[in-house]
Amino acid sequence: MAIEQIELPKIPVKVRGKGLDIISANISKVTIDVDASNFLYGKNRIRFDEKNINYSDRIHLFIVEMQDDSNLQVSMDKLVEKKKPISIQFASAKDEEFFIENKIINTQQRVTLKGPLALVSEIKNIKTQKISKKMVVDNKLNVSLINPHENIQLLKDTIVLEITQDS
Repeated sequence: MAIEQIELPKIPVKVRGKGLDIISANISKVTIDVDASNFLYGKNRIRFDEKNINYSDRIHLFIVEMQDDSNLQVSMDKLVEKKKPISIQFASAKDEEFFIENKIINTQQRVTLKGPLALVSEIKNIKTQKISKKMVVDNKLNVSLINPHENIQLLKDTIVLEITQDS
């Protein structure tokens, strides 16, 4: 499963300690561990416990009170792999004409991507970098693929296109 959407909240915590420790805690990275082992597909409520607060061992604080916002939820989505068709992009109109005349043989390639079901379902195709006739070497082009979303992984980032070049 993958996190579908989450906004990182600020959890109010009242602490007692020396002034320097409190200042250090405010400027350092304080995190809270969340046990996600029981999370299921869909919305999951998050509960916080003071034992799960992480900060430097050099900071000595006493947790007086921690606000547990029982309305805080995280949405989980299924992690899936799907094949999607490629969409070839051309650098210019002249390059497009060149590739129409010298047909690309394997335009029906499909690329496997992996990610949350909601994101993967929205993607219709995977765009290529813009290709030009200058890229052709021995009737082949190595073309990079453009990742459609930061939370999606392309299982390969380049493809090879073959053309029939009329001499």
